Amino acid sequence: MENLNPGLFAEALNTEEYDVFHRWLSDPKNRSTLEAYIRIQHDLNLAVIDCDWEMACNKVMKHIHNEKRPVRGMVTGWKRYAVASIVFLTISLIHQQDHHTPQGIDGALIPEYTPITLILENGQKEAIDTGAVKKIRDSRGRLIGIQNGLQITYNRATAFEEIEYHTLQVPYGNQFRLQLSDGTKVYLNAGTSLRYPVKFPEDGDRKVFLEGEAYFDVAANDPYPFMVNAELLNIEVTGTEFNVSAYPEDKTTEVVLVEGTVELSADSSSPEAETSPTALSAGYKGSLSKNNGIIKREKVNTSAYVAWMNGELVFRNLAFSDILKKLERHYNIRIINQNTALGKELFNASFGKEPIEDLLEYFNEAHAIDYRIEDNQIIIQ
Repeated sequence: MENLNPGLFAEALNTEEYDVFHRWLSDPKNRSTLEAYIRIQHDLNLAVIDCDWEMACNKVMKHIHNEKRPVRGMVTGWKRYAVASIVFLTISLIHQQDHHTPQGIDGALIPEYTPITLILENGQKEAIDTGAVKKIRDSRGRLIGIQNGLQITYNRATAFEEIEYHTLQVPYGNQFRLQLSDGTKVYLNAGTSLRYPVKFPEDGDRKVFLEGEAYFDVAANDPYPFMVNAELLNIEVTGTEFNVSAYPEDKTTEVVLVEGTVELSADSSSPEAETSPTALSAGYKGSLSKNNGIIKREKVNTSAYVAWMNGELVFRNLAFSDILKKLERHYNIRIINQNTALGKELFNASFGKEPIEDLLEYFNEAHAIDYRIEDNQIIIQ
């Protein structure tokens, strides 16, 4: 926020600015756009502020409507900073929209806000408020777990026996956690969908269905293995920790084993497919080719494949086209690559929690990769 105007430092906005802010913020879509911008561009976690997003907006709007006076004294400390940021960024975004450009301050990208969604057995969809604490119920209204911020924990013991499935969908630019009824912990990366029973059977296999990327910390239960179906790959374990990357647009499905052992088998109609189990030990990656169903194994540095759990990005000998896919998922932005030859080149790079602009500048300075931001998209030239 380098370009703050003097009015913000004085914590005062004039009446005209207040009126514009009031009209613009009354549209729920504008609230979602602004919240997404604040979260991603300024790393401002509204969920940890005592007066949450809705409360802050309502307070500001009430203040505008009733008093038409400066923001000074409305809230203090963290809260005052959050509300001041909301007001300033809103005015800036309105100014940009009035000039028919979807870009934010100084050409920054504004990701479209999409909520994390929980789908019940009957198809009912519930948007997840990541700053909330609430009870989780099944399609019949029975209590089966609790959501606390960025995690849902399912009850280990429930009175009913029938199997009911939930599906959690995590959009681009987000992450979420689950603790299943058997105690297994699942960390879901951006652009991921996981279908799972709200209660595993007492005397049968534990099976879930994954599309996207997730890290599994499986609770041991020797008689009944834990199984992950990832499109064309089946993974079977008893108690272990591993990462699965199974995005539909990728050419391979990858399993990286951190601890324990797993067995991989292809579910493919190809005559070359390895339907017999392939054992994987800790420190190895198994890659299934979607074209022929062949599974390849190789020794890897597992930390590079699970860095995303800490908000980091690590690329090792990775094609630039694949790097762009990961950036799109991580930042929830669209990237168009007009340089076909560049897409095939391999790169090594590591990034922390930097904004996307910093990553682009790195590739520009270190590898002379040109880009521009246009129509809220990154275009590689």
